Amino acid sequence: IGLKDNNGSVSFTVKENNDEYERTAPIRIAYGNTIAYYYVQQEYVAPEIFLQADKDIFNYNAAESSVFYHINNSRKDLKIVASTDADWVTILDRNGNNEEGKIYFRINENNDRETSRYANIYLAVGDIYTSCQIVQTSDAPKITMVNGGQTASYKEESYSFNYTIENPRPSLKPEVTCDAKW
Repeated sequence: IGLKDNNGSVSFTVKENNDEYERTAPIRIAYGNTIAYYYVQQEYVAPEIFLQADKDIFNYNAAESSVFYHINNSRKDLKIVASTDADWVTILDRNGNNEEGKIYFRINENNDRETSRYANIYLAVGDIYTSCQIVQTSDAPKITMVNGGQTASYKEESYSFNYTIENPRPSLKPEVTCDAKW
């Protein structure tokens, strides 16, 4: 605390409270053998973090997206850190250390045909953090027969049918098999 005494009127300046707790300091006034104290209490206001995902549900494809954040009561001495708890999500460093901005991230393709997966994206300012959850669906490929089944004549003949694959995966190729020996 910086002090200035003007014969009975004391002015003082306090520095920003970065201690993460309320603090109190006595100002001592001595006049001969007489002593008096004036107490200054300085509040502490913790940063508040708000997160909002631009999109929080993704299909199985690899993608990039972002999470908007805003920090109230931020302090310059606190570092803003983004992280995730999933190895299939990568936080991209595109933003720096701002009170308002976006956390950019990349998600890998979900190769599990049956299971959706969940990840948290965390934003920390000092010891205070919050998170939002993203979901990547499995969107298992779906095979649709275009013209149903086939009734074949008793004669030897060639036939054909068509199918489509919804949600195809670049890493998969169709395998067509039949166990019948006729």
